[in-house]
Amino acid sequence: GAIGQYRETTVIVGSFGPNAWGLHDMHGNVWEWCWDGKRTYAKEAQRDPMGGTSAAGSRVVRGVSWYNYARYCRSACRYDIDPGSSNYGLGFRVVVR
Repeated sequence: GAIGQYRETTVIVGSFGPNAWGLHDMHGNVWEWCWDGKRTYAKEAQRDPMGGTSAAGSRVVRGVSWYNYARYCRSACRYDIDPGSSNYGLGFRVVVR
């Protein structure tokens, strides 16, 4: 596959074209905080699985950031992190329905 430019920083939202669902920058800009708490996923197919949402415990981030290896750059890549954490690779996505 094609190798993209390593920019060594985040990029402005909308810098790249949208995916098939019209969403921009879904992979590799910043880890995105998710509503779900840390959980173990079942092996069988699921639709919109939810983890714990209590205020305590780790929260899920996904999508990786610009400083991670490209092979992990996909929405299925998840990690858990303490909600009080912050760094240059964490962000969130505003969605309006």
